[in-house]
Amino acid sequence: HGSHFEIRGSVFPSRRQLYHYFGAFKGSRYPLVRLSIFPGYCNVVCKIVGKRLDMAALCLERSKQVPLSANILIRRGDQDPESGSYFLIFDRFSKGILSHPERLGELEIEFDPDQLVIHVGTGNSDSCEAFVGLDAPSLHTLHIRRVPSYSGRRTNFLTNHELDKWNTPRLRHLVTKRYFPLGLTGLKSLQSLDITLVLGEIDLVAIVQALPLMRALVDFRLMVIGSYDDLQQIPKLKKTYLTSIRRLEIGIDGVGRMGQSSESISEALFSSLFFPDVTDMHLCIISSNDWEDPYDIPDDEKLPWFLQPEAQYPRVERLCLETIED
Repeated sequence: HGSHFEIRGSVFPSRRQLYHYFGAFKGSRYPLVRLSIFPGYCNVVCKIVGKRLDMAALCLERSKQVPLSANILIRRGDQDPESGSYFLIFDRFSKGILSHPERLGELEIEFDPDQLVIHVGTGNSDSCEAFVGLDAPSLHTLHIRRVPSYSGRRTNFLTNHELDKWNTPRLRHLVTKRYFPLGLTGLKSLQSLDITLVLGEIDLVAIVQALPLMRALVDFRLMVIGSYDDLQQIPKLKKTYLTSIRRLEIGIDGVGRMGQSSESISEALFSSLFFPDVTDMHLCIISSNDWEDPYDIPDDEKLPWFLQPEAQYPRVERLCLETIED
């Protein structure tokens, strides 16, 4: 597995120069480089595999000040016996990406506790320090994905505060799955937010409290995945009015198979959110169906906390109701 980055702009003056630099890798056993060349525009996608750090350095050098679209893979390290926190291990190419934070336009972060990565070795502490204090003034799009552990080991090696010290004044779009950067100052400038949450993995109270601070937010998507586990604590959530949002998508995954506590938490969450100025709305209900034990998608009488159009969405002009049997 390797990181990749994308460079957009006039990196190389001519098509001939592109093949001069990259043609030698044609036919390689690894798909190191993929090129798409259009008249007047050059789109270079480099996938760094194994030890090809020299290729990464070449791309970064030739691209000059062109904005970067980058991917960083982070896995779980050893646990600190004193603090109880886990060290983060970065893949080898992260050091090159993090040494040019001012050029980042788009960034994807994948937290995978079990992924085997060719890490940066002795430079891991430098990468960790650069990541924690990232100063990316041009970053406009951020994707975060937390991968669950399938090895049976503990997965709570993240605190959701790893990005607290980031400086991202131009951040406009955030897509995050099973993770929420609670202390990220760039949340205040978001125009679109896409969250996928698994109930029981994160503090819903903290997320709901953060939403009204996003006063520029126009597009909001919230997908909740139910849990089979018995979740002991039902959060106490206050009514929250999100007046800036115009386009809304809400979904629940696992209806009919989630535990009673998950249903209670879902009710507490969705009943607390009010969208007085939403005009476009998409509701999605995904049921976990079993041919041996069929389950009917619930109607509005069984899910009153999910469908309260007059109270929660009084100005909706366009409504899409989607039901999916998984």
